[in-house]
Amino acid sequence: MLNGRALLLALHFNGPLQRKEISRRCGIRPNSVSGLVAEMLDTGFVREEEPGRPRSRIALDGSRQSALVASLHAEEIDVARVFLDGRIEDRRVVALKDSRPAAVVETLARALRGLARDEKTALGIGIATPGLVNARKGSVNYAANLREWRNVMLADDLKKEMQAAVCVRNDVQCQLLGQAWFGRIKPGAREILYLHVGEGVACSVMTRGRLVEGRRFSAGEIGHVRAGEEGRLCKCGKADCLEAYSAIPALASELELLKASPPVEPSARQLAQAALQHPQVVNVIDRAAQRILTALTPLAAALDPYMILVGSDDQEFSKLLCRLLEPRLRAELLGLGSRAARLDVAEPSREAALKGAAAEVIQRAFRNGAFLKRARRRG
Repeated sequence: MLNGRALLLALHFNGPLQRKEISRRCGIRPNSVSGLVAEMLDTGFVREEEPGRPRSRIALDGSRQSALVASLHAEEIDVARVFLDGRIEDRRVVALKDSRPAAVVETLARALRGLARDEKTALGIGIATPGLVNARKGSVNYAANLREWRNVMLADDLKKEMQAAVCVRNDVQCQLLGQAWFGRIKPGAREILYLHVGEGVACSVMTRGRLVEGRRFSAGEIGHVRAGEEGRLCKCGKADCLEAYSAIPALASELELLKASPPVEPSARQLAQAALQHPQVVNVIDRAAQRILTALTPLAAALDPYMILVGSDDQEFSKLLCRLLEPRLRAELLGLGSRAARLDVAEPSREAALKGAAAEVIQRAFRNGAFLKRARRRG
């Protein structure tokens, strides 16, 4: 099983390899490599670039094995099928009329059954959800944006409905995991800090290829640190959280109060488009960026990341936020100079969350030896 996982990881991060290259990179005997490749060809995890030739390069087969995934939001659910190569198919958005746990599980099960056209090639189910999530147990300890979500055993409840393995992880962690896994950032090679601005403001952290969760599963929750003294209420029930000043709905509300530009819908795309025509929109986003920076800078200094990724639902908004953050971040990290982490724009967060939920499923399948179990069942 360990040899099989090493082989699959080598193909994922390095691309197609000949059998002898796999043997050298993974430290597996050539005969064992040949046996593993034969089993994986049978189960659809890998393919030969030149079928039947012993020296053919072996590649992951992105066309057969996939994960069924969903990303929860306050009023809707994204569902899709994601393949080993990161390709997203059958994506659809399902309205969430009732966000209480039982109703969400029922809606999820119904939507996912619509995707499960071939159970033999579905590796499992992955769910990205807002809130404080214990990924090992698959439980949501608390989610401010979802009604009555405290200590919800989401993985267990959905598994009963679907009769399949279920992985659950925080949505912002999924967004980073999707970037790292399908962007082929090698495990153990880099520390990454990811900032997401959307309905809320949050970070996720990856160090040596592993996501950092924290003792209470709240690592990176900068959205609920104090960011002002105006008494702005937050969805968590307290006042003056960073989200109340710098999340997308807060930015749209501030522009509405200023009445200095046409009304802007509370979306990253609308804000990015308005910023092209109205300088006051840029000024509002800039003030929000300054507040974000106050929380982000100590985290960047402590982690010393290789890369800081900035993500939202719209890449143009993310680019604008990057432009506003970068010079100030350089100025705040006084002694680091050119060695400070580079900022980069992440792919749209909704796609990244789906891919991250799939990456969680795929990594567990690699670790649990799904490729061997399926071959033995067929035998």
